[in-house]
Parts: sequence; C-alpha cells; structure tokens
Amino acid sequence: MKTLTRSELGAVAILLGEFWLRELTLARVQQLCATEITDALSAFEWSLPQATDDDLQEHLERLQIDYCQLLIGPKGHISPVESVWAADQFQSKSVDQMKSFFDLLPGYQPPDRFHDHIGVQLDFAGHLLIAADQHASAETEQADDLLETYVQQRIVWAKPMLAKVHRQAQTSFYRRLSTVTQQWISFFESKPSS
Repeated sequence: MKTLTRSELGAVAILLGEFWLRELTLARVQQLCATEITDALSAFEWSLPQATDDDLQEHLERLQIDYCQLLIGPKGHISPVESVWAADQFQSKSVDQMKSFFDLLPGYQPPDRFHDHIGVQLDFAGHLLIAADQHASAETEQADDLLETYVQQRIVWAKPMLAKVHRQAQTSFYRRLSTVTQQWISFFESKPSS
C-alpha cells in the first residue's frame, strides 16, 4: 500500500464517515471527482463512481436503495450507531465518551446529532489526523498515542458491524466501503507512521 500522510489518511476517514452518514448523490460524485481524495483512495485500491459514467444515474439509484436497506430500514437494517449496536439503545454512555474526545479538538462540529455513529467517529478521527499533521514533530508520538487510544475505544466496535454490512450489501460499492473502512481501522490498531 502506498504510504499516505496523516492528512491524506484523515481525508480518507472524513470521506468514509460521510459515506456512512449519507447516501451517495450525483452532486457528491461530482464533488469527489474534483478532489485529491481519489488519489488517497487509490492507496486502498478503491475507485469511486465517476460523474462521466454513462449509467451513473441508474447506478446511483441502486446505491441509494442499498444504503437505505442496509442502514436505515424499515426492518432488517444494520445500525451504524455504537450505542444501538452495543446496548440496543440510542444515546447511551458511548455518546458521552465521544463528547469527551470532541473536547480535545476545539471548534470541532460533529456532522450528525448521533455522536456515536460510525460516520461521526470516522469524521472526528480524520480531523484528529489532520490536526496532528500540523503539529511539530515533537508532538507526533503523543498524537499517535491519542489516535491509537481513540480508535481502540471508539471505532473498533464497528468491525463486526462492517463485516455484517459486507455480507448483506447488494452493491460492490458498499461491500468495498466496508472493506476499506476495516482496512483503515486495522491500520490504526497499531501506531501510525508518516
């Protein structure tokens, strides 16, 4: 795998988080095509749908249906929210634990009200990585330790959820999203380097 900077890994985490939080739209595909994120995702051997694809609208419709069946319901869906996955209830202590991490990054605004949603957890990890990339090298080890702790305490829970998504997904996009998210988590289960 190509070595990525912390900022690139952070950008990937933010993008993965967004994919877990929201279904893919034409506007989002067009935005993605205009960014450097596609280079970072290539390190994970994943290419996104392109705005120039002739059958993009039909493909997006299949992706939106798969997203809804997988993560929204009405029944048989997989909850991407830690408190629901772990305790079968919304807004349990995992939300308070997430809020304590948010305090470590002044000004951070979660992209969703469910603070223990895997999408929010990945988004925050991405912002932590980008902030760590901007610190002096003397603070790098401390930032790595914080990130490793964060991943262990707030993101590793999602591995069985991601495996279930992979099994139930009807589209290769959501199977690949599950795989890449697992790869990203695995990368940070040991100390990041770069």
